[in-house]
Amino acid sequence: MHNLALTYESQARYTDAKDLITHVMEKEKKILGENHPDMLTCTMTLASILSAEGKHDAAENLYQAGLKTLEKIFTEDHPHNLEIMKNLALTYRTRGKHHEAEILMKKVIAIEKRKLGEQHERYLASLNKLTVIYNAQGKYTDAEALALEIMETVTHKLGKEHPHRLIAMCNLVTLYYSLRKYSDAEKLTLEIVQMQRKNLGEGHPETLKSMADLALIYDSQDKLDDDEIIHHQLVEIKKRTLGKGHPDTLESMGNLAGIHYHQGKYNDAEALYIQIMEVRKSILGEEHPNTLETANKLAVLFDSQKKYDRAEALLLQTLLIEKRVMGEEDPRTLITMASLASIYFNSRSKYSEAEELLVKVVDAQKRIIGEDHPDTLTNICSLAHMYEQRAEYGTACKILNQVVSRYKKTSGDKDANVLEVIKCFERINDKLTASQAASIEIQSATDNEGQKKLKMPAILRGIFSKRKL
Repeated sequence: MHNLALTYESQARYTDAKDLITHVMEKEKKILGENHPDMLTCTMTLASILSAEGKHDAAENLYQAGLKTLEKIFTEDHPHNLEIMKNLALTYRTRGKHHEAEILMKKVIAIEKRKLGEQHERYLASLNKLTVIYNAQGKYTDAEALALEIMETVTHKLGKEHPHRLIAMCNLVTLYYSLRKYSDAEKLTLEIVQMQRKNLGEGHPETLKSMADLALIYDSQDKLDDDEIIHHQLVEIKKRTLGKGHPDTLESMGNLAGIHYHQGKYNDAEALYIQIMEVRKSILGEEHPNTLETANKLAVLFDSQKKYDRAEALLLQTLLIEKRVMGEEDPRTLITMASLASIYFNSRSKYSEAEELLVKVVDAQKRIIGEDHPDTLTNICSLAHMYEQRAEYGTACKILNQVVSRYKKTSGDKDANVLEVIKCFERINDKLTASQAASIEIQSATDNEGQKKLKMPAILRGIFSKRKL
């Protein structure tokens, strides 16, 4: 029954696994007592299941209790003790207790080095885990030094293609990517993919994961052609090994469509999105969130191709389904509303409808995710842009001034978003100043003729909105 619980866990059937292992524990506690090794093994399995569910606080408590019990039975350097210490250290890391995780993992490493030696599998595995803990703390120098040390040790003593060297390389890639050392990350990932293709095969999940990592690194460097080549390979391999309707295959096809979109290959992107949407409709149904997400992306693509009627029709259809199935204030519904507002304003000249939609989106986001959330601020900026295009510069400036304050509060004065919004604010404020000056000048010249104050400035605002001031 214990093995069946482990099988359930491996299948992500956590409730079934938890119920079964709890049942086993109740029986073993009555027969063997709560300090029996078998009982402790079950407790550690339960902790692992809780951790997989994301209940890390409960898992931490079980690991700590198990460790205290085992320390009464075995010596500190017993393999059971060391295994729980490792699991507890990783749980600490997951919960953000990085300092405790580092101390505990270093303790394990010192014992394993003494008892097992520097070439032992478990010792090398622990070193790689410490690299991850260093990286999580931002101790990048320590993480890099340790990963390079592991690679050198394993290469010299166990061979260049040993699994622990590969793990160290993957940890190093994660580090380099975090530091935006993309060329270093790319070089290592190319080597990883080459080794995995040779040893595991191109259809192995680990190989596919590394290829996806390489594609992400290319994307971060705007190497769209290289990114396209890798994604073509991923799509073909996944179609062959997983099938055309597999979620992973469709995800890679979606990524490839996105690449085509950024390359300006709109016809290729459209063909892929239509394919994805049809497959998802047939397998998941037209109301499934993944189907609706694809429809949203296809609508944005139609807009880029100036196929405005198709874009509007598809978004209206999507919005209707999302409001009925998910509700009017679901984040996905709000994304569709914002996309529709953009099309109304930029492509259809439906300014009132665009403003009404976007105001609804912003009001809902303020309530649900808060006024300081990046998505809320992005849509507020879009609203300001609408007012700018309508030459309502004062309203736009007032909105952007609030956005700057909120970005500074959450991200600091030097954040890229802050600087971008400030630049936008200055541009619109220049327009406002010019518009006000022109209004005064014209008013002075026309007072005696009895013309209305707002008529000419309104015309001039339209002219100024087309100029870079």
